[in-house]
Amino acid sequence: MQCKTIFAPHLEDVANNSEVVGEVGSGRYNVVVLQGAMVSMSMSRTYSQAGGLKLAKLARLKKARVLLYVEWPRRGIDETEYTMNVYRGIARAADCEIVPVCYAWNAVLGKSPSPNLWQADGNRATPDGSFVAAACVYFHIAGVDRVPSWRPGGMDRRFCDLALGEARRVERKTLASGSRL
Repeated sequence: MQCKTIFAPHLEDVANNSEVVGEVGSGRYNVVVLQGAMVSMSMSRTYSQAGGLKLAKLARLKKARVLLYVEWPRRGIDETEYTMNVYRGIARAADCEIVPVCYAWNAVLGKSPSPNLWQADGNRATPDGSFVAAACVYFHIAGVDRVPSWRPGGMDRRFCDLALGEARRVERKTLASGSRL
């Protein structure tokens, strides 16, 4: 299995980058995960998603399964549905699947007495938050009937079980809706 990660602020920033276009268009990947759609922090603007659409369509043309990784909300800001709607638009236009990390994140927040999901900036994830996100991607790719045996060292076992349970529940709902939510 080959895996490559390319970091950029937004999909719009890399859609015309020859390295990125070459990788996505190479046909070497079974799964391409895209994250970083242009989303208005004030939720009052609409940005072009042309770059994300270009990359998603290119990957689909090469027979890759395209997963749109929908980020968690910033701490204290109710932006989940706004962000989901941006990604839903891309999913419809490019025939992609949605991995709603935001829904699992919110579910863990609702069930954990003192979750430590965000770093101090209220935006980036802690290791616990990253585990929630990883669990979502895992279940979306591997399926809900499988359960990873690996747990991060030093992470509370109850938290791991909660994160896995909520990620699995959200993925079941995603599958029931056809990955379009």
